[in-house]
Amino acid sequence: MSIYIENCPHIMEGYIARVCDHLGLHGIVEIEFHEGFIGAEGFTHGDDEIAYIDISLLDYNNHRYDEVKLKRIVAHELVHAHQYLSGRLSQENFKYTFDGELYEEYDCATSPWEVEAYELEKQLIDMFA
Repeated sequence: MSIYIENCPHIMEGYIARVCDHLGLHGIVEIEFHEGFIGAEGFTHGDDEIAYIDISLLDYNNHRYDEVKLKRIVAHELVHAHQYLSGRLSQENFKYTFDGELYEEYDCATSPWEVEAYELEKQLIDMFA
């Protein structure tokens, strides 16, 4: 696995490595931290070879996320990176396939890939934050 990180807060480097190791990520993971709000806390896309992660350092009111919140966001997005790199999740034209099932319509809060990411982020925070 190769991890490339841009604009990473120093406190996150070791945390990212520990979470990636625990998840058993393979392939390439590119993470970019943004000083402005990007329309979401984080966003991940990719395929079974590379995952791209964008993470906001500020919320929609331009308040900086605290360390615990930022670690939660990172954990959540790294779970999605694992889903892409393992071939369980794919996306094309705003349609997702997860574990072999096509989702043309979905709710971000209740889609199975999001439910899994929310569940695992809590475990990862308890283990590594």
